[in-house]
Amino acid sequence: MDDDDRKEEEGKLDPPTPELHEAKARPTHAGDYRNEWDAYGAAQRLFAKEVNMVDEESRDKKDKKSLGKRTVAIRKWFDKLPKSKMKEAEAAAEKWNSEGAPNKEKMHM
Repeated sequence: MDDDDRKEEEGKLDPPTPELHEAKARPTHAGDYRNEWDAYGAAQRLFAKEVNMVDEESRDKKDKKSLGKRTVAIRKWFDKLPKSKMKEAEAAAEKWNSEGAPNKEKMHM
């Protein structure tokens, strides 16, 4: 295991820059660009781990109709995002809308 792997496991790597974060979260399927991106959708991709945690906490595994509660919980999470994360989501959405889907060579089909 190299130093980066060890640091990653220990959680000591520097947080990624917004540009790197956006590049990793960028949608790669052409179908992801059917509708225009907004900050809410971009935030869910950029901060997927946080969204999954909120979803897990609000999910009632016995009630299949709990999707509405989960959506409300994620919306509340989004409304409480720090300004820096909100700006990152807005910038990513704007970039994804202006640039569109990546080249076919880079796209997952």
